[in-house]
Amino acid sequence: MAAFDTKEFVCHLLAAALMYDREYDVIPTVGLIDPAARKEIYLASFSPEDGVFVIEEATLWEPDTNGEDATDPIGYELAVDSLEYGIYDTPTEAAETLFALAQNEGLLPDITLIHEDDIGA
Repeated sequence: MAAFDTKEFVCHLLAAALMYDREYDVIPTVGLIDPAARKEIYLASFSPEDGVFVIEEATLWEPDTNGEDATDPIGYELAVDSLEYGIYDTPTEAAETLFALAQNEGLLPDITLIHEDDIGA
């Protein structure tokens, strides 16, 4: 039996998490969170209109109105503006980039499901 490969395991999960559900028009977004700053730093998702996977770097966050002791189910500041970090043809390429960013910057993942009708609403 081959040795367990943590990177391969994590990248496979990240790639699966990025898969666009055409039947329900659900766009999963994988965020990378800085646990110390409690902010979303990177966001990755599939762009149905372009057919590519996009990673963005957050540049502006919504204010944290809950404070440190709140029982906020999110627990971090959500990005409200960003710059394009990279464009990838496959979920595997995007997942490998997310893994490297998380590993190099000590970030944690989070997944949000967005219904395509809710974008821009």
